[in-house]
Amino acid sequence: MALDLGDVRSGFRHIEVVMFINEEVLNNGGGPDFYLTFRSRPWNEIEDELRSIIADPHVPQATKRACTWSALALNVRVVARQLEQQAYGVSRLQEQMEERETAAWALASQLQRLRKERDLLVSQLRGVREDLRQALNDCESMRRWQPAERWSQEVVTESRPQRLGVQFYNTSSIYCIVCSPPKVSFSSITICLMHFTLF
Repeated sequence: MALDLGDVRSGFRHIEVVMFINEEVLNNGGGPDFYLTFRSRPWNEIEDELRSIIADPHVPQATKRACTWSALALNVRVVARQLEQQAYGVSRLQEQMEERETAAWALASQLQRLRKERDLLVSQLRGVREDLRQALNDCESMRRWQPAERWSQEVVTESRPQRLGVQFYNTSSIYCIVCSPPKVSFSSITICLMHFTLF
């Protein structure tokens, strides 16, 4: 018997066809040798071997017919193997496509999250920039206001002693005070005070 009836990789779907091929191989004096030898080979090797057998004048016609039936069965097996490989390839490609789609969705989700984080950081930076600008404006206002305040304080402190006959002379960090009391015999008393201003 050339073909195994239980071989699921033979490529045949009907057992009647397998039995008929086996009968033709046996009736022509053949056996399972040709089929078993080439069942895992590609079709071009099977065809080359069949051609060499058919072209050999020393091979009987019955043997040629038996090998031809075996080659026919092997051809069906080769086609079934190719279909199986193609189906596996298609399945593998589909799996890879699904994996890439999943990865693409994950990347899209991650990109969306990063964009939200970027927008949040941009908003926070804008708020910090506005706060910094306001702080700089406040500092500038205080810097302009501070000399005016010192001048007003000097005017207040200098105007009061003049009522008592005391005169201030501001020379940078030295204040000279000239007092002219009415009941003192000498004309005037000059008092110089060292005053260091802090800036």
